[in-house]
Amino acid sequence: MIGIDKLDGKISFHERRRYSRLPIEISVLISADLPEHTAFSQQEEKKSKDISGGGICFKMQKQIKTGSLVYLKLQLPDGNKEEISASSIMKWQRTIVTSNGEKHYETGLEFAQIEKNARQRIIEFVKVKEIIINIVDLHKSFGDEKILQGVNLKIRRGETIVVIGCSGCGKTVLLRHIIGLIKPDSGILEIDGVDIARISDNELDKIRRKFGMLFQSAALLNSLTVEENIKLSLQEHTNLSEEDMNKIVKNKLGIVGLDGTQNLKPADLSGGMKKRVGLARAVSMDPEIMLYDEPTTGLDPVRADSINKLILEFENTLNTTSIVITHDMVSAYQIADRIAMLYNGKIIQAGTVQEIKNTDSPVVKQFITGSNVGPIT
Repeated sequence: MIGIDKLDGKISFHERRRYSRLPIEISVLISADLPEHTAFSQQEEKKSKDISGGGICFKMQKQIKTGSLVYLKLQLPDGNKEEISASSIMKWQRTIVTSNGEKHYETGLEFAQIEKNARQRIIEFVKVKEIIINIVDLHKSFGDEKILQGVNLKIRRGETIVVIGCSGCGKTVLLRHIIGLIKPDSGILEIDGVDIARISDNELDKIRRKFGMLFQSAALLNSLTVEENIKLSLQEHTNLSEEDMNKIVKNKLGIVGLDGTQNLKPADLSGGMKKRVGLARAVSMDPEIMLYDEPTTGLDPVRADSINKLILEFENTLNTTSIVITHDMVSAYQIADRIAMLYNGKIIQAGTVQEIKNTDSPVVKQFITGSNVGPIT
């Protein structure tokens, strides 16, 4: 997204995380605060983006006031034609301008009244249907060295999942599998229901356009300027004019606090600045899924905190699903919805920050506390 204007102040960390992305459809929306109970057509509303047990969030082309009472008719795209009626309170709304200049309002509602069985159906649908990345029994060896030995992990749309583990345990190898740079020896790796290990290179290229990636070293090309580095994906995958690409570069650099560095070369940048340019390049095409490989490695605590805040901001403004590889537990606790630990080629535990902090696993406990005593050593 190029610009964002929060209409009712800063959305709290916990409030925005109650909403998980789901392509549910709203057939009619009527607000008591709109003249003559104005109804928006499904085409005007497009599709809603988020839903959970407590609320729903979707795009629309009209502004509504915070606190408005909104009436909804919802239909789950699960083959069931039953419509669910509900009343909701508008909790927040913000203006979104996409990189192609389209403007809309993202609106978050909290259910005021909804039938109990309907709420349960919605929660069950989220749990069953809304997996964007599905990894089942993934194996990978290099020669005689077994790296991944049966990785199982489900990643929900819109969440930030942090994968932790000892150096050399296969975290980056897992990340490269997810983006399709490496093919597994066996197992399933589905992106939006498509097993990317079993598709053609052309089909894989289309799926890769859903991704943005921040590499561990930022991976900027030293011979190109900052502007030229950020334009690479835009030049390869879009037909935008030079003027439009320049606007996107300026706006993305503005988001990471580096507007004005367009003509500098990577050699002119500090480590933290390189990471932020890498982030600007990674989000240049508004990706659905962001991959971060050790985003805070080599940075001092102040610079690391600024990168963490940017990751959270991208989750908030771009509605991305984020996968972060790190062994920095300060960063993991700050940005994660869930944390998964990779050990001996498998995910041995995945859970919320609190669940990981309170773990009974001696391996996980030793890693997160940094103790020299325990099963790892």
